[in-house]
This record gives sequence, structure tokens and C-alpha cells, in this order.
Amino acid sequence: MTNSPLINTITKKNILLIDKFNQLDEDSKIGVLKQIFFSIYEGERLSLKNINDVLSLINNGQKNESLNLPEKVLVKKIKDNEIKFFYHKNKLNSLLIFLLLFTFLFACVGATYSIIDYFNVASMNKDLDNDGIADINIDLNNDRICDINCDSNHDNIPDYNIDYKGNRQSIFNVDKNHDKKQDFNLLNQDLNNDGVCDINCDINNDGWPDINIDINGDGKADLDIDTDNDRKADLNLDLDGDKNCDLNCDINNDLKCDNMCTLDCSLQNNKNKCEIISENNSISEVVVVTEPKENGTSKNNNPNISVSVTPYLRLIFEDTNTLNIENVLPTDQPNSTPIPTKTFTIENDSDIELKYNLKWIIGSSTFTSNNFKYKVESNNGGGIIAEYIPVPKTNNTFLTNISIAPHAKQQYVVSFQLEGINQAQDEDQGKEFNARINAEIAD
Repeated sequence: MTNSPLINTITKKNILLIDKFNQLDEDSKIGVLKQIFFSIYEGERLSLKNINDVLSLINNGQKNESLNLPEKVLVKKIKDNEIKFFYHKNKLNSLLIFLLLFTFLFACVGATYSIIDYFNVASMNKDLDNDGIADINIDLNNDRICDINCDSNHDNIPDYNIDYKGNRQSIFNVDKNHDKKQDFNLLNQDLNNDGVCDINCDINNDGWPDINIDINGDGKADLDIDTDNDRKADLNLDLDGDKNCDLNCDINNDLKCDNMCTLDCSLQNNKNKCEIISENNSISEVVVVTEPKENGTSKNNNPNISVSVTPYLRLIFEDTNTLNIENVLPTDQPNSTPIPTKTFTIENDSDIELKYNLKWIIGSSTFTSNNFKYKVESNNGGGIIAEYIPVPKTNNTFLTNISIAPHAKQQYVVSFQLEGINQAQDEDQGKEFNARINAEIAD
């Protein structure tokens, strides 16, 4: 190991004689071990912990007990009085070992980061309702940082930067100072401290407001206003999420409908009709109610229905129940584009077969010729108009006595065109058509 006289007296062939070693004072013992390690590691010294481990093996170790040290060195108590050092002269270069160790640690850090990053990415852009559209923790710029509908406590409910009806803009609980906390236009505001929400009220606790929506943060309800405190939207209904009123619009801010008003659920023209909006405000829905006659038969002459039963239909639109068409071109012009179709569904929510009519409610029609036409397609036994016919200029019932089975659905698609006549149609340029489709139980 070494040519030191002291070392030579207490060692032989890489063996440390414990009885002679124990005759030394503590400092000398450490000095001897340091010299041994210095010789083994060719100038490299082990730590004080390694030295203390060897001292513990010398003093307390049992026969054949061993200690593994770095650099492939083994210290073993071969007898009660002898400790032997096993080592390899042809060991790896220390720099190489350092590089290998560094590479290993780097890989571990990388793997750890990858795992953390995986869970971070997995929590982004979560689709809660399996419709293929992200709902929670939406990352708009691919920097793996939430921008919209941020869920800070992992309960799948947005906490800050909440959007409005999927428009991908921070409207509610806005985090203005980027501290991941809501600062502006808060949800569930109780303005008069009466314990009841007044602004941006989340009725179903899903994290998005449902009624009394303050779209600009001025503390006043702008859209989907609940005027009768029944926790349902009544006024300024925005059906398509464009932040503009589509139905029951209050023009002069008197909390009364001025434009696009629905019926008021009362008797009109001897028929009990009531238009409502679906709970999620995404579709327009008309419920047509029929009251059974006093003799126990309904308007569909079904004697098996009790007078206590109220059968009804639902007329459900994919967007709104209004139709606005303007600036259309004849089909014989090269730059003519198809007019969007109108799609809706009729649902029979009763336990009996019903019959119904479909009717045009014309708001305005400025077309002068009869070349603006429509046709109707349907499924499941619904009514059809196979060929294009002129769109009426006044209210008109266009399908009558359509039968629908109990709890059945019939889907309709209404298509339009301005039919070309291979000559100029100046009289139909710049015209517009505004109307609604209504349903009523057939007499």
C-alpha cells in the first residue's frame, strides 16, 4: 500500500492489523486510513463518512462482514484481528465516472421532468362532455399554460378566466394580474347582501354562469336576464353565444321585451301555446300544449287518454327559431352560393300519437316574384315538400295533419333557393325574408 514506516508496522499484504491499529490515537488512526485510501485511489481521497464507516467495521464489525466503498474497493473483516482491502488498479478514470454519473443524474432529472410534464399536459385542454371540444384548462398558444377556463383545484370546474358559451374569451372571474386568482367580473355576485345571486349566477354549479350575465363587467345584467326570480332566463336571450340578443330583446332597458318576443304562455286564438327556451340556452324550443276535452278525449280523438293528461310537442331548432335571408343571387349566376338550410326536430313527449301542422309566421318578405322558393325534407314519417315551391309572403300553413308516434322524433331540413330564369332578375336583388316556423296541434 505504502512505504510509510507506520503503515508497514500495522499492515501486511493489504491487511490492516486491528490490534496494532487500535494502539494509535484517534488522529493517527484517521491518518493511517487516509494514507491507505490515498494509495488505493492514486491521489483521490474518500470522504470522512467513508473513513468513519471503515472505523465502525474495525471496531464493531463481525468476522466476514464487508463494506463496499466507491471505485470498486471492498473492505472486509477476514479475522477478528484483520481487515483486508480489496481493490483494482485498473479502475475507470475518475473523470469518466463523473461523466457517467452526471449523465445518469441528467437522465433521472429528464425523466422526472417528463413525468411531471406529462401530467401537466394531460391536465390541459380537457374535454368534459366528450364532444371533441376542450372545456377545461384551455391552452390557446401551446405554451402549456392555461389561458381559458382554468381549473386551479382539479375539480373539473373552472375557477378563473372563464369564457362565455364557448367563445374562447375570458369574460368571468378574469385574472388581470396573472396571479391565477379572479379579479374582475366575478361569478355569483350578491349586490345587496341578501344571500341571493344578482349577477353572473351559476345555477347548476358547473362553473359557468346561467342567468343575469354581465358581459362587460359593469355590474349590470346584459343577457339571459331572469326577470321573475324563477332562476330561468326570460329576457335578452343569447342563443348562439355571440353576445347579442336573439330572443325576447329589451331595446329600451325597461326590462320588458320589445323585439323578437315569444308568446306569453296564455290562450291565443283559442289555442293554448307557450314558447320556451331550453335550459342550456343553446337551442330555441317551442312547446305546443293541447288540453283534453271534457268528455275525456283529446284533440286527436283518442278516448283512452285521461282528462288529467296533457300531451305536447317540442319544436327544437339547431340554432334559433328565426330565419333571416337577404342579398341572395339566382341559381343561374356563376357566383351564386347556396342559402343555408334550416334544421329542426319535432318531438312527441306524450304517451299518445299526435297530429300537428307546421306554419310559416312571416315577419317580412320583400321579394316581388315567386322565384324565391323552398322545399322540405324529413325522416321517420314527417311531412315533405319534394319540389321547390314559392316561399309565402304572408302567414301560411305548409304541412298539415302530420302524425307522430308517442315519444318519437322527426327531423326536418328546409332548403331555399332563388331560382334562375336565364334572364335578369333585378326585381329580386337586395331583397330580404324574415320569418319563423311554428307548430300547432291539428284540430
